[in-house]
Amino acid sequence: MNMQVKKIAVKIWQPVIDKLDKKIELGCLRRDAYIGKVLAIELEHLDEEIAQPNSEAARDFVAAKLNLLNRKVVTFSLQTDLVHRLDDICDKKRIVRDAIFNRILLLLTATPAPQQPEKGDHFFLPAAKMGKSVLLLGDAPGKPSKQ
Repeated sequence: MNMQVKKIAVKIWQPVIDKLDKKIELGCLRRDAYIGKVLAIELEHLDEEIAQPNSEAARDFVAAKLNLLNRKVVTFSLQTDLVHRLDDICDKKRIVRDAIFNRILLLLTATPAPQQPEKGDHFFLPAAKMGKSVLLLGDAPGKPSKQ
């Protein structure tokens, strides 16, 4: 196994990285080592589960939507072989690398909605300036699901 480390820069949505940093500190974890372990597992699933690559238009759409978010550049030091695997999968599947990181970190930091803590279909993060929660996934309360 290649134990060399490579630094990569990723733009992470500000509320997500803020919450991750707090959770990492509370858990007395080493952020990059932890993210490296999580990413290694997730990449295996990502490569298997996405059978057909995204279109270039879909990749561009996701990149454009990410650019609308208030993101912070974060540097991760990860094993070189993991970074190469990540880049290979992103190229092969036409996935925006920042989107993978934002999704994984969002799911690591999100908590179930306080109204239904037993259900994991709604996730909230504190809004940066409003002091309120922002619905990120799932249906708005009282609205039927689109299927």
